[in-house]
Amino acid sequence: YDAARIVERLDNIHFFQRAMVCRDVVDNFEMDINTLYACCAGTTKHVGTSFSEPDNVAGCFELLHKIAGGERDIHRLSALDDEDRVIAEAVLRGLRDPSSLPDPTRRADPTLAAPGLAHMIHAAGRGDAQALTLVAQMADQMSRVGGDMSRVAAVIRPLINGERNADRLCARMDTRGQQLVLQILDELGRLDLH
Repeated sequence: YDAARIVERLDNIHFFQRAMVCRDVVDNFEMDINTLYACCAGTTKHVGTSFSEPDNVAGCFELLHKIAGGERDIHRLSALDDEDRVIAEAVLRGLRDPSSLPDPTRRADPTLAAPGLAHMIHAAGRGDAQALTLVAQMADQMSRVGGDMSRVAAVIRPLINGERNADRLCARMDTRGQQLVLQILDELGRLDLH
């Protein structure tokens, strides 16, 4: 809460991300919901948090619904930036119609990340410091996974610097890694035209 209060007073910081994990709270749901409450109570700026377990999300969303005054009017989202609005709209759709949510048992498809990665790489290459920070964090996470994701992470910097040679970028990658890089290159090609 105190960290969120500090962020609230700083004009140059525009959102608050959970700054610490309260490991003294033994029950993970209690930790998640209390962290969320403290973050939201401490600032009126955008708040980011994470959840220890997937089952904790529903209870935390109930809290967010109460904080928002019980309103689910999609028109109230117009004040959000594009990225946050897309997420909020998906959450609201899921609350109204749970069948619109992704199947939690379905295995993730990493190639679905290509358009988002391409947009961040494109923005970072044009000097967007926030995009550069985000894509660097993603590359770090990908490199920790190891295998092909680590090799994809290794080509993000060259992509930011303008490298578009598929043979050089895809060297030593298996089919999935190559597919992801080629999809990123396709999307970058479209972005570079505009």
